[in-house]
Amino acid sequence: NSQSPGRQRRGAGVACVGSGLEIRVLVLDVNDNIPQFLRPHYHLEVEENKLPTGSLLTVRATDADSGPNGRVTYRLGKYTAAIFRMGSQTGQLSVTVPLDREQQDVHTISVLARDNGSPPLESLTTVSIRVHDQNDNAPAFVTPHFIFFIPENLPPLAHVGRIGVTDADEGENGGVEVRVVNTTAPFVMDNARGISTLKQTVSFSSMSTMQ
Repeated sequence: NSQSPGRQRRGAGVACVGSGLEIRVLVLDVNDNIPQFLRPHYHLEVEENKLPTGSLLTVRATDADSGPNGRVTYRLGKYTAAIFRMGSQTGQLSVTVPLDREQQDVHTISVLARDNGSPPLESLTTVSIRVHDQNDNAPAFVTPHFIFFIPENLPPLAHVGRIGVTDADEGENGGVEVRVVNTTAPFVMDNARGISTLKQTVSFSSMSTMQ
């Protein structure tokens, strides 16, 4: 009997012969993943008037895409102060001058991570920098001269006036005490509040001016 090509007759001592085919599928990446920061918000605290050595901190974002689609670079937001710098490849945030708490006590910075896809995808995180106070401001009187007018014959402990003093520092660094030195005037000073009061009754005829 004849048999068709590619087939063998089944019988004693005869095996069936088969064939296989290997199929390979190459999946091309599309830029469908946004860079993801490891933290939604970063926070740090620094001392004022000190220029940090090196970077303030490093932000990091990952991208699940491959190749250029997953390559991430960093930049600062449009309205960031010019004193701050960002390493586009490293994500390192730095500052070029010491920070002054009296000028600004908290800096909030936007940082963006962008991949290299077409079109590129971008995400955002924020960095808050709180500046700690140093006692770098001297107390200042609100005016160089204080003049108070009082009627004569006021009783002892009567209110004379308040000495206004300010200090730009915060907390204990901004606390002020007012003390009177080198005077013979008959009044005493409440050091904490800066309020002066009479020690005794005074009359115009005996003392018209006190310093």
